[in-house]
Formats: sequence, C-alpha cells, structure tokens
Amino acid sequence: MAKEAAEAAAKQQEVAYQARLLQMQTEETELAKTRQLQQLRTRAEPARKAILEGVMPHLAEAMLAVVQRRPDDPVAYLAMLLEQKAAAVAEGHKLVRCVSQDAECVCSLRLGGLIWGGR
Repeated sequence: MAKEAAEAAAKQQEVAYQARLLQMQTEETELAKTRQLQQLRTRAEPARKAILEGVMPHLAEAMLAVVQRRPDDPVAYLAMLLEQKAAAVAEGHKLVRCVSQDAECVCSLRLGGLIWGGR
C-alpha cells in the first residue's frame, strides 16, 4: 500500500513537473514572438515612415482624382497620374540613395521631409 502511494505521489510530481515545463516553454515562445514582432516593427519603421510621408499623399491625391473623374480605365489613369507625379518629384528634388539594414531605396530630399522613390 505504501509503495502504491509513493508511486502515485511520484507520478503526480512528474505530471506537475511536466505541466510547469510546458508552461515555461509556452511563456518563452510567447516572449520570443513578442521580441521578434518588436524587431520587425523597428526594422520596418523607416520604410513605413517614408511611405506615409512620401507615397500616401500622392497616392491619395491620385485616387481622389480617379474617383472624381471616373475614367474608363481607372488603373491606367491612376498609373498615369502617379508617373506624372513621380516625374515632377524627380525634377524638383535632389535624388539621394538611402540604404537601410534590409533594403535600398532612392530617396528625394525636400524641405520638411523625405520622398520615397522606391527601388
């Protein structure tokens, strides 16, 4: 009887140990995921900022023109407007090369900010 009780207690301890081990592994995995997500966000921030400041205003303006004019081929019209805007930006701004850790892009400097030119 005492032997069975000892075996049952040992089995309970093993189950509890395995449960704690699983919980610790789960917490470590979640922590690693959180760190990885933060690293991705940090690495993506320069591109995000460049897109928000340099692309979105032009894209929003061009898309508004598409909505207002309702051309037969909205995609071609949007592309034409964006190409025209890109040419105007390239002519009016000094192009420089920016290199980040993960990507390279051609950028344009202007007063008050950066215009992303892509690459």
